[in-house]
Amino acid sequence: MRTYRWTMGEGRDSNYYSDETGRIVGEIGLIGTNRNKYYATVYPNTIDSISLGAYITHMHATQAVEKFWEIQNRTLIE
Repeated sequence: MRTYRWTMGEGRDSNYYSDETGRIVGEIGLIGTNRNKYYATVYPNTIDSISLGAYITHMHATQAVEKFWEIQNRTLIE
């Protein structure tokens, strides 16, 4: 089973990365200078990105990225 961790960037930006490879597989951050809107993006491979949308809190954006990868880990055939 794959494991992932969060790393905090500058401000409230965070990267979600693979423990095994070190590859960033998701990120969250503030939308512009707005202090109460966060974006969530995942990177299923090295080419594509998927926007998961805008969220009202850092916690909700974090949960969206984690849930995406939880579902992928249950359904992805390696």
